[in-house]
Amino acid sequence: AKNFSTINLTEGRAYIWNVYCNDSAGNGAWYSSNYSITVEHITLPFSATWNTSKTSTGSSNSTTISLPLESTGIYDFTVDWGDGNISIVTAWNTINSNHTYGTEGVYAINITGTIVGFRFNAVGDKDKIIKITNWGVLRVGNSGDYFYGCSNLNSNATDNLDLTGTTDLSLMFSEA
Repeated sequence: AKNFSTINLTEGRAYIWNVYCNDSAGNGAWYSSNYSITVEHITLPFSATWNTSKTSTGSSNSTTISLPLESTGIYDFTVDWGDGNISIVTAWNTINSNHTYGTEGVYAINITGTIVGFRFNAVGDKDKIIKITNWGVLRVGNSGDYFYGCSNLNSNATDNLDLTGTTDLSLMFSEA
């Protein structure tokens, strides 16, 4: 059986599946669905790669990642830390917004849910975020300086950052 959650679907496009089935004796045939499915809305996670070893003054240690959440933010999200651990974050200052790994290294982190307020402002783990693959559910908030100082950051995201409620883009990627 194919895990359909691993298929890259395009919003607004119709899909028809053809399935090849066979019995225990190896006899099989192709079957076509009689209906199509149109993808109405795809919600991508915020996906970013972090390198815990890239510490600097004011950052967490070389095995920890601390998300740059703001006290004025709105949070109700799940974070997959990329090492088999998952946390639920509902407040900016919860211990669940930090994660310590068994060893330092490079980890792909995925966030799903509501995350409004994400700001490095040239402090904290600014050097540890190295790549953004999807903007997904991330909304940066309205304080400016969001990725300011993230000198190791690159992005190959093809989706758009949701700027709902954001009117201040000052120093968005300064020194990044």
